[in-house]
Amino acid sequence: MKQALGSCLALTISSAEGVRDGHQHDETIKVFTYNNVKFVNVDTSSLPGIERARELGLAASGVTPVVFSSYFHAAVSIFDNSHRGRAFTLLRHPVDRAVSMYHYLQKTDPAASNLPLIEYARGQGIENNWMVRYLINQVDGDLDRSALDQAKMVLKRKFLIGLVEEKEESIKRFQAYFGWEYPENDAALAEKQSFCISSMLTDGINTNTEGYEVPKKGTQEFALISHQNQYDVKLYEYARDTLFVDQTKRYGSKEWKKAEKVKQKSGGK
Repeated sequence: MKQALGSCLALTISSAEGVRDGHQHDETIKVFTYNNVKFVNVDTSSLPGIERARELGLAASGVTPVVFSSYFHAAVSIFDNSHRGRAFTLLRHPVDRAVSMYHYLQKTDPAASNLPLIEYARGQGIENNWMVRYLINQVDGDLDRSALDQAKMVLKRKFLIGLVEEKEESIKRFQAYFGWEYPENDAALAEKQSFCISSMLTDGINTNTEGYEVPKKGTQEFALISHQNQYDVKLYEYARDTLFVDQTKRYGSKEWKKAEKVKQKSGGK
């Protein structure tokens, strides 16, 4: 998503890349270019970075239209009544997400390099309801049903929902929501940007080039990972089956709305 917005739409990004090459020592907000993408010199992926962004006046600077962060509650502090933000998210099924993280750790963490997936699924390094925890600002401790209900409310009230399984439709909704539209007076540039996004979403970036299989429903691995993320699974299903559908009326693309009408007429098949 960062590459799609930064490379294809030429938007200036606020993310972890903002402190490359010593930019964490800058005393004022600046913009620099890395890999043909413009970044702000703050790291909004970490709590200290968010605090630094707030102190430097990131929102008031007006240099970036998009801030990437997992720390929703902390990131709110960057904004104020005069410089407000609107939240969006691109959700991935928790089992897919956990398996992807497992393969990433196998490559980057020596302690996990020979760890079987079944042991990871039993709790050796696997995340536990990551989405719910970050939405309700409870990283540690046990969760109960009220935590899930609270996370659902946060998603419903604050977020425009996107889905990894519907990437192209999701980015169209983000573009409509934030006004990240293609230029109307430059057809060639608009076509170039559209092709760039389509290619980026199809081919991906930072993907596992070797490939791997996600455990199928009914397997022990799938059951164990789902259990570790039982509230995240329910939250994802709520976002996919309720919020994404409900937001179609206002933010869905014309193509998506048309397909939904055809689907409804055919009895949902």
